[in-house]
Amino acid sequence: MHAEVLEWYSYALDALRRARRNLRARRFPSPAGASIDSQQAAEMALKALIRHQGLRVRKVHDLVLLLNSLEQAPPELLLMKQDLQLLFLSAGAARYPGGEHDPADARRDVEVARRVVEIVSRALGLPEVEC
Repeated sequence: MHAEVLEWYSYALDALRRARRNLRARRFPSPAGASIDSQQAAEMALKALIRHQGLRVRKVHDLVLLLNSLEQAPPELLLMKQDLQLLFLSAGAARYPGGEHDPADARRDVEVARRVVEIVSRALGLPEVEC
């Protein structure tokens, strides 16, 4: 497996861990931070799969665009297009001040990212990692 694939996947795991920490923090929880890191985790996981397929990684953050750039996407990921779009929009909104970011939305975002990382892990033939 190409080293760049593992590097992208490692970034995805790190972002997912940060997302969970941001959500679970007792003293200073950050739902907005959890959503942003969740989007990053899903993005990096998709980029790992793109490189695994020998494709060029585009410098974009749109999760559906990244999914659509795969030559062969796992069927489970194709079923998640709506979730990926919602995660992308949620993280975008969380990046800017102007309101509270709903903790329920952040929990949903973390779960979507967790599922993406899990599916990509299987597609890459990597053992499941608990984040």
